[in-house]
Amino acid sequence: MLAGFAQGIVDRGYSLKTLLADPPEGLKPHVPAVNVLLAAARALATSDDDALEHRLIAIEALGRIDAQGGPVLLSLIGPEYPQPLQSAAAAALADTDAATAEKMFERWNELTIATRRALVASALRSAKTTAALVTAIEGEQVLPRELDPAARDALLA
Repeated sequence: MLAGFAQGIVDRGYSLKTLLADPPEGLKPHVPAVNVLLAAARALATSDDDALEHRLIAIEALGRIDAQGGPVLLSLIGPEYPQPLQSAAAAALADTDAATAEKMFERWNELTIATRRALVASALRSAKTTAALVTAIEGEQVLPRELDPAARDALLA
């Protein structure tokens, strides 16, 4: 429900993350309820006891809505998690905050090839995350040869 609501807001040209960070008067009474749902989504995303499908929906909601979801999403890109969770978490980092963006490539050498590709694709979708990728390349944390040709071309454009 939360992910669908967030998509509806995006489809209308707004960001639920932005609205929750500085809510208009009409939304303020509902912010505590949304925060409870986000806490539940954080718990669900990292729960080994829940169905993969439910965890994937929680990850999507965190990426679209949760300004504080970065640490959870970063933890889920590790190889100790199933590949679908890694890829979903990497994709959900596309609209992350600057502090989380700076940490996106810290575990690069531990990540699977599929997760690396998802992380790069995600990074190319926003200025903050693209800047983090460029910084990682400049610091030789990510080597240019590790990027596919399309990603290299996108960085050069």
